[in-house]
Amino acid sequence: MRKPTLEDFPYFRETNPPNLKTLVPGCSKPDCIPSIDNPKWLNFKQAANMYSANDKFILTKIRDTDYAVPLKILNYHEVVNFDVQGEPVAITFCPLCFTAKVYSRIVNNMTVELGVSGLLWNSSLVLYDRKTLSLFSQVLDKCIHGIFINSTLTQLPHVIVSFENLKNKNVLILDPDTGSDRSKYYDKEAYNDYLNSDKIIFPITAENVENPKSIVYLLDQLYFIVKKNLPQTVTQLTREIYAVPLFDDFVFLRSQNAPEDNVIDNFKILESPNIIQTETSFRFVVQSFYPNAIELIPEINQM
Repeated sequence: MRKPTLEDFPYFRETNPPNLKTLVPGCSKPDCIPSIDNPKWLNFKQAANMYSANDKFILTKIRDTDYAVPLKILNYHEVVNFDVQGEPVAITFCPLCFTAKVYSRIVNNMTVELGVSGLLWNSSLVLYDRKTLSLFSQVLDKCIHGIFINSTLTQLPHVIVSFENLKNKNVLILDPDTGSDRSKYYDKEAYNDYLNSDKIIFPITAENVENPKSIVYLLDQLYFIVKKNLPQTVTQLTREIYAVPLFDDFVFLRSQNAPEDNVIDNFKILESPNIIQTETSFRFVVQSFYPNAIELIPEINQM
């Protein structure tokens, strides 16, 4: 069977593909990985027997309501589109690069419907708008081809948590009964071999990346820090940037003074005006898209 080329995709029937060296087909057509477009939601009690304590979720707050979507289902769909009181949003995840993003789906006063384009850039997810065939880099949050060129998707705050940390919280959890024929695989790790090796399947621009699949946080597009290097305490990284543990994840605050210890594992921290927009991904992604980013090595001191 002939391998697909960029020209096989509908985005480029009237225009040339963008001149991006590592933009390549990851599969044969748009929506080869189907999004979830009509999700159903459960409360914690209803979901208690459907998930295990250690299952990881993307948790976000939209219009004063918390929503949680498991990574093990996103492995097979990558995008969940839904509306909250008239606000169109999408929860997205790229298993190849471990990048989780939650977006408002309003771009230039228009509502987009996001799907998996079938293309990858630096081995990372490229989304597309089904209405206009515009392409969006999930890593950059930016349109790279189409009528929205250079416009950005607005990120919404989110954090990665374990199912056990959702207990006793007023949260809506994705019903695993998605209606997809992929649902029989949700409890199987789709990327186990990939995650347990340093091999990167698709081309990237970075070369000789050390520990390419270590999870890192990108801060202000200037710095990155390896997650495993962060202690479970409030930690000062620069003169005004602090790392704060939040269950299975970290958030980062810009402050002249050290945050109080009571912010640890407190979801309300996501509402702080001092929170820094942070990108989480594998290290090879940061070094491909942000080759000049500086690695921060935290000093292990409790605040």
